[in-house]
Amino acid sequence: LSLHDALPIYALALVQQGKAKDAIPLYKRAAELTPDNPVVHEDFGVAYLQQSDLDDAIREFQAGLKLDSDNPQLHYNLGLAYKLKDDTAHAVPELERAAGLDPSSPDPAYTLGILYMQTGRFADAETQLRHTLELRPQNGDAWALLGSVYKQDNKLSEATDALRHAIVLLPNQPGPHITLASVLSDQGQKAEAAAERKEAAALTRVAVNRQRATFA
Repeated sequence: LSLHDALPIYALALVQQGKAKDAIPLYKRAAELTPDNPVVHEDFGVAYLQQSDLDDAIREFQAGLKLDSDNPQLHYNLGLAYKLKDDTAHAVPELERAAGLDPSSPDPAYTLGILYMQTGRFADAETQLRHTLELRPQNGDAWALLGSVYKQDNKLSEATDALRHAIVLLPNQPGPHITLASVLSDQGQKAEAAAERKEAAALTRVAVNRQRATFA
């Protein structure tokens, strides 16, 4: 392998091991050697993203898109970086572009679902979350999020069904039980709501005790 081929391969291996800090100097050299390679810019941006260096990540993803404007992963990564900066205005168009370029990927739809929910676009959030669950039905977090969106939109029956799916897939998480308790209470099912709150409290205690044991 030539140097310009070997550098990004080695750097990517470091990123996959969680060693982005060590990979960044290698990517800098690779970008100098092959400035017109969009994959190098994409992977370089991911390394910065792993380091939570969002401005540099955005710069690299934008550089990659100048070379490959229809790359859905680059649009997704750029949208994700903007989301992590709490820049919804720039994140949403990038994620929508990624979703349009690759409808088979569940990731843009899931992230859009989060952003749409946060901005009160509940109908759009429901559409995106249902789409991601068609593609990845075992995503318990997406079921929990969909349940929360349905609750916000006062679709209590749909919320109950979604949250019960989440509970099956996330048996150790108290969050879906807490949300379900609120939904059941809104439906007048006081005893069932109390049972869910009790289960959430028990799961929370288990998690706290596990953290204490780990710390000890």
